[in-house]
Amino acid sequence: MKYTFIDFPHTLILVLLLTCRLAFAGAVPYPVVDTGQDHCYSNSGVIACPNSGEAFYGQDAQYRGNAPAYRDNGDGTVSRSEFDGPADQFDILDANHDGYLSEDEAPGLPRQ
Repeated sequence: MKYTFIDFPHTLILVLLLTCRLAFAGAVPYPVVDTGQDHCYSNSGVIACPNSGEAFYGQDAQYRGNAPAYRDNGDGTVSRSEFDGPADQFDILDANHDGYLSEDEAPGLPRQ
């Protein structure tokens, strides 16, 4: 008795699907906002950011991305509709879940 788990046409389709998925894995329809992380860490605390090849290299603080920017309507808060970043980032920052970011929840963030 001969067992065939995956035949050629199904293998080809699987390979094509995986290739397409990997090609578009980093593509998102919105700009990813930088975290603002500016310190590097070891297992025991803050360190000078390491060079390529050194232990702890490649931390978030070593990469710069899109600076956060928010439209300010002058009321001292940023609502979900004024927030330019991804919705899940807004939810993380909105500590009291009132639908607005106060200066306390997002201190020092640049505003437009």
